[in-house]
Amino acid sequence: MNEKTQEIRKILGIADDVDLARVTITPNMAKQLLNYNNNNRELRENTVKRYAKDMSEGRFLNQSSTIGFYEGKLTNGQHRLSACVKANVEFNTVVD
Repeated sequence: MNEKTQEIRKILGIADDVDLARVTITPNMAKQLLNYNNNNRELRENTVKRYAKDMSEGRFLNQSSTIGFYEGKLTNGQHRLSACVKANVEFNTVVD
């Protein structure tokens, strides 16, 4: 397991032997996790605004897709994490 993956697991509070976990992501955690967002597609600000509004109003539903990481890089979930920071609201999700 590489160093960045260990850092991510520490932020999330996930043990080394766990591959999939349900986690409550706080705005502070989201900020930290976005530091591992390398080579992802361009962030769509309208999507972030829509998710943030839903989060702020308590209407954001659990997603069927996970927040994903591979080899210490964020591969799925940049819009949800960005919305969490923007709305300053925690949300529950599954992390892979």
